[in-house]
Parts: sequence; structure tokens; C-alpha cells
Amino acid sequence: MHTFNTCAISSLLDEGKFRSITDIAAAEGIDVTQARRLLRLTLLAPAVVDNLLANPDVAINLESVLRRVMPLDWQAQGAAFAGA
Repeated sequence: MHTFNTCAISSLLDEGKFRSITDIAAAEGIDVTQARRLLRLTLLAPAVVDNLLANPDVAINLESVLRRVMPLDWQAQGAAFAGA
């Protein structure tokens, strides 16, 4: 996984420094799909992030998070990832 900070991607868009995620991907030399996946991480509930960081060996891992449809509601995310 690319080490580009996911919050930085969001900030670049919010600040208008880039017009699209495609522009950011090109500037960073990463695939646009990967850039989109990284951007999705900024929408994760803090509890899900904490679980990912605290339990690297459990069934819930970054790849499983990136590949599934994720609810935007943080409580729903917690419920969805609780059974992962």
C-alpha cells in the first residue's frame, strides 16, 4: 500500500489544489483505483480505525475494509465490521 497520507488526499481536494482524485493519483504516481481506496479510509469510524490499528491479526484488516461496501454511518460501520 502506498504511504501517501489519506487525510492529505482529502485535504488536497478540499483546498482545491487538485480538481479530482484522478489528478491526485497522477501527481502521486499511483493508480486511480488505489487513490480512491485510500480516500475511502477517511470515512471510517474511529472505532473501526482503532480496531485495525490495535488488532492487526484479527479477521478485520485493511484489505477486507477496502474491498467491501461500507456504510457511511459510523454505528452501521461498527456493526458491519464487528462480524468481520
